[in-house]
Amino acid sequence: MNAIFYLLAVFFGVSQSAAVKYYRKRSEDVLFFNAVKSLAAFLLFAVFAVPNFHFHVPTAAYGVLYGAFLALSMQAGCRALCLGPMSLTGMLVSFSVILPLLYGVIFAGETPTAFQYCGFVFFALSVVLTNLGSEIRTSSIEKSENRGKWLFYVLLTFVSNGFCSVVQKIHQSAYPGLYLGEFVLYASGFCTILFGTAYLAKRLKEGGRKHSGIGFAGFAGISNAAANFCTLFLSGSEYASVMYPVISAGSVLAALVCGRVLFSEKLSRGQCAALVCGLAAVVLLRL
Repeated sequence: MNAIFYLLAVFFGVSQSAAVKYYRKRSEDVLFFNAVKSLAAFLLFAVFAVPNFHFHVPTAAYGVLYGAFLALSMQAGCRALCLGPMSLTGMLVSFSVILPLLYGVIFAGETPTAFQYCGFVFFALSVVLTNLGSEIRTSSIEKSENRGKWLFYVLLTFVSNGFCSVVQKIHQSAYPGLYLGEFVLYASGFCTILFGTAYLAKRLKEGGRKHSGIGFAGFAGISNAAANFCTLFLSGSEYASVMYPVISAGSVLAALVCGRVLFSEKLSRGQCAALVCGLAAVVLLRL
């Protein structure tokens, strides 16, 4: 049974990136995409969280902060996926696990494991190899201008996603195993408010327009909620040291296959080597 949930967690995780790619072919309004995605995810979270909801002020504060970083991560992540390949984008963003690790070392007195030290080495190799050699061979990022934009949005997604993990780590350190549903509900709710307000303001300024591809945005939101539910289910029966490396590695590989099959993305030899090093780094950093 757990194997099925592993596959579903990877599938729904990668489906969000694929949905962005397909949506981009029909519309350039990333703000609308994220507004619909966050609303769909919030409604699903609410169905499960509201029945056992308990108002908790500190959790609300942490949830709102998490939601702000999440909104930034979603917006920048969509921009990065519009400009670059799924495989490298997903891999580089997955390195955001480094930030909560560094927080633990600097502020919580935690000591990295030998595996994590090795993960840092593979991470550095992967970043170097990504930027060496020939350019990324996808039509969307052939121009150096697009390459620079892609790297900027990847970095912004990396940082904001990492801070999401730091906020979550601080909250769970203070309230281990408590207010998980409330935390997710506050975060997704605030994220929805941010995107909804920004989209309405943009629409009032620029006037109404028809949107195509709304189904992809809704599917991305449902996939986001489903991936979180699968991870939550697995966390009750699997060791974190096993679950997170498997899901992370599976997601990187699935993004590579999906990008190649669905979007004809091709990578140079150096970038393939970067992907291998990145895969090793993602697994080791989670151990």
